[in-house]
Amino acid sequence: FTFGLLKDGCHLLPPSATLQASGNGSYPAVLSFDAPVDANGYYLKIPSGPVDADPVRWEVEGSDELGPQASWRLVGASGWYGQGNDLELLPSLAFDVPVARGVEVAVDHRPSLPWIFGYPISQGLVASFWWLFVIFGALKRPAMAKYCFVGSVIFPCVTEAVSAIIYLDRGNWRDGSYMWMYSWVDGALGVSMLASEQHFFFHLLIFGLTALTAQALKNQLLYPNPSKTSAAIAMSMGFICTVFTSSVIVFRQVSLMRARRIVVSDRKKYDQTWASVVASPRERAELDLLAQEIQRCTANIFAAPRQLNRRHVRRRRSFSA
Repeated sequence: FTFGLLKDGCHLLPPSATLQASGNGSYPAVLSFDAPVDANGYYLKIPSGPVDADPVRWEVEGSDELGPQASWRLVGASGWYGQGNDLELLPSLAFDVPVARGVEVAVDHRPSLPWIFGYPISQGLVASFWWLFVIFGALKRPAMAKYCFVGSVIFPCVTEAVSAIIYLDRGNWRDGSYMWMYSWVDGALGVSMLASEQHFFFHLLIFGLTALTAQALKNQLLYPNPSKTSAAIAMSMGFICTVFTSSVIVFRQVSLMRARRIVVSDRKKYDQTWASVVASPRERAELDLLAQEIQRCTANIFAAPRQLNRRHVRRRRSFSA
């Protein structure tokens, strides 16, 4: 098959190198340039022959030097996850080779449209709504804080769903499946918040367990990398603890505000009644009499006890048989 480099989707010179199988089933090849080149992708042209010759796993390495002392750095692989600085290369992951013969497979590591929807836009919405959530919480506006919290999961749910649809439409089932998992997780949490606040912490627990499961599935099945499973789960647990703590603070403020709304009307009537009582001389005189009676009763309660039925007490005698 044929291998070559791409720059913004265009072929770089020299155009390609034909890779021939070696004794161990690999296809080594070296592309050398007279001057440094900047590439952000590469392509493989699937041969027209039998499927046994199709590339399944590969590594693309780059170096600024040539010769036996050159140091090579991994810049591409048959499996990958993410884009840009978050690109994670997985050479052990098999590539989904198309069934059609003689087609060109382009691997473009430029930020793609589904990646932009699934990560920068989604994370930007989360960050924006979380800042609003914190600000309204600090201002003791729990109702607005609640809607900001709901928005921090509902809007990313929509963008992740759009990303998943585009990924699946382009045949990338791994990224599409991953986006669908998190879209459903975020959407379920947002709907539970709108439907029932009483069971929110139960839904938050389900959200945490589902997010941990999604991280485990990602690192074990979709993008096999067991070494990162523990770190991913630890990061998810830290995020869940942050969400839980913030939610407890906000819901406490919501409860206090609702309690104030319940008693505020009664408190106003109570204050008005006592203001009218204090303003009336006759009622103030009655209050003074009531205070004196309370003092007298209090003094009697805390006075030394007296035996009031002493004359009716008889000395008991004991008789022996």
